[in-house]
Amino acid sequence: MKKTISAFLLTISIVLSPTASALSKSDKACGAILCLSGIGGSACLPYLNPYFAITSFTGGGWFSSAKFNGGSTKRARRKWLGNCNKVEPEIIDQANSKYGTSKNQPRILTD
Repeated sequence: MKKTISAFLLTISIVLSPTASALSKSDKACGAILCLSGIGGSACLPYLNPYFAITSFTGGGWFSSAKFNGGSTKRARRKWLGNCNKVEPEIIDQANSKYGTSKNQPRILTD
């Protein structure tokens, strides 16, 4: 497992070097996986912003407000992370498991 993560980190460090605006959806997903796995820092913002922008709400109508749906959000975020085809599904699931149901982006990931 450590060898897999080490190889993944090496691959991702290459991906993180271009400017964020020039990155593909796959590169952004791979960068988000790396950042969710504990790298953190302000360099993660271009990768984490699209991840945390994925939210799902249920209910709501004329007189009631919609409620955040953590389970649906987690599934949608996992699907987006799946755009990174350079990483094994187990690593993607680990990265998504901690923050998949978070409504807002934790500051600790970008400090």
